[in-house]
Amino acid sequence: MKALLLLTLLGLVLLAAVAQAEAPGEEETIVKKVQEYVQHVAQTAKDALSKVQEFEVAQQARNWVNTRAEDIHQFLGVLKDKLSALWEQQSPGQ
Repeated sequence: MKALLLLTLLGLVLLAAVAQAEAPGEEETIVKKVQEYVQHVAQTAKDALSKVQEFEVAQQARNWVNTRAEDIHQFLGVLKDKLSALWEQQSPGQ
């Protein structure tokens, strides 16, 4: 993605240089448009990175919850087995 962004920016700079050579009076307009475009691309890249990071954090949270749920399930299984064994020991004596 960085390579694509770099190539895009390089192309825009080259386009601006060619346009400047053809119309020197419009230099400020072209520079302004290039700057606006670069700001837009930078914001888009920041937004995409933010979404990726949010996805990674959400995935980590889901993994943590799933792991804890499995741990609890295993604990309850062991507890059930122990209580069943205790219950069986108490039943014959009565």
